[in-house]
Parts: sequence; structure tokens; C-alpha cells
Amino acid sequence: MLAVGRALPNIFRWVFTVLAILAAFIAFLAGVILLINPHVPATAHFGPVHIDFAGQPGTVALSPAKGDLDFTMSAFRGTLTLAVSQARGLIDVVKHYLVPLWLVQMLFFAALFELLSRLFRNVGRGDSFTPHTIRLVQILGGLLIVFAYVLSYMQGLSPTRSSPISRITR
Repeated sequence: MLAVGRALPNIFRWVFTVLAILAAFIAFLAGVILLINPHVPATAHFGPVHIDFAGQPGTVALSPAKGDLDFTMSAFRGTLTLAVSQARGLIDVVKHYLVPLWLVQMLFFAALFELLSRLFRNVGRGDSFTPHTIRLVQILGGLLIVFAYVLSYMQGLSPTRSSPISRITR
């Protein structure tokens, strides 16, 4: 029983370390996308690419149309179809609103997983109720509270039906 008691915190520590590295990498990619600010040329196209949605065949395609792009996706053997005309506006909305939101979320997850990794490292050592471990739990709680406020603010920045940005891209 003692070996399992020490192995489980070590497993959790390594899992959270890997998740922290993965979240930091995704946050780095989101930051790079924000810095580069890529633009999709009007002649860009791909597909149709055949993909699998819930075990059913589907297609995804991006094609040039009238100086802009059209995005089409079908699933469940054509039963469900999504078509976005003027998809360049959709891509701009994703770049300007969703990528910063993903950046904030991934930074939070990287910090959260790093704190959990440190917490389980201390538990694996047998330091469950030391002042340092209690401080980590307090920081973890504060991080969750701050993230709740920051995320609600960031989601409030996204375009709504009445915002001028949503009228431009629709």
C-alpha cells in the first residue's frame, strides 16, 4: 500500500507537468499567431478533404468565390451541411477574438497544471500539510478566482449581434 501511496502522486505530478508543457506550447502558438497576424489570400483553397465525424464520412472545403472565400463542411453523408460565404470575415473574427481568448485560457491552464504538479510533488515527498503546500493551495484558489473574472471579461469582448464588427462580418 505504501508503494501505491507514493506512486500515485508521482504519476499525477508527471501528468500535470506534461499538460503544463502542452498548454504553454499552445499558448506560445497563439501568441505567434497574434504577432504574425496572417492573412488568407483571396485565391486560397483546399479540399474537399474527406474526414470522419462521429464515425460518419464528411467533407471540408475552402474555395475562392467572388473575391472572397467560401467555407463548406458536410457531415453524416451530407445530411448536415454548414456553408459560410465570405469566410475571410469569419477568419478575421477568429484571429481577433478567439485566439486571444485561447491565449488567456492556455496561460491559465499552464499555470494551473504547474501548480498542481508542484502540489503533487510535495504530496509525494510526504509534505502534505507544510506551510509551502498550504500556500500552493491558496495560490491555486486565487488563480481560479482571478481566471473566472478575466475569462468573463474576455468573453464580454467578443462580438455580439449589435456590435459593429458583427455587422461587418455577416
